[in-house]
Amino acid sequence: MIIENVRSYLRKCPLLKKDKINVNYLGDEPVNYAIEPMPASPIVKRYTDGGTLRQYLFTFSSCEAYDENTLENMKVAQFFEEFENWICEQDNKGNYPDLKDSKVKVKRLEVMSSGYLFNEEGTMAHFQLELKLTYRKEM
Repeated sequence: MIIENVRSYLRKCPLLKKDKINVNYLGDEPVNYAIEPMPASPIVKRYTDGGTLRQYLFTFSSCEAYDENTLENMKVAQFFEEFENWICEQDNKGNYPDLKDSKVKVKRLEVMSSGYLFNEEGTMAHFQLELKLTYRKEM
């Protein structure tokens, strides 16, 4: 399962609280994280040999304390900037999630949108960033 392997991969990020990464569920207490698949056509390109270039789009979300305190809000913005930088560094190094399938080769993991405020309710806010995993699948 791709999402399970992406979760294991993200747990290696030194910026994250490893036991707080959920799948398809973002709690309402800070700080916790979730990865959630996004709707998209999985096949980007078909090759004559039967292989395909595929994509897996997902969001990385966090629930954070939120109020008018600029310093606290800047910490969240800094976290997302550092997380985005970590993803870019891993991509540059060719360090990708292991999809545990000998017929699959990951090509890229890229940030599609920087971290942003998705919604807020009282003293809690949901921030997210969108990512794309591109891989080739052989027949």
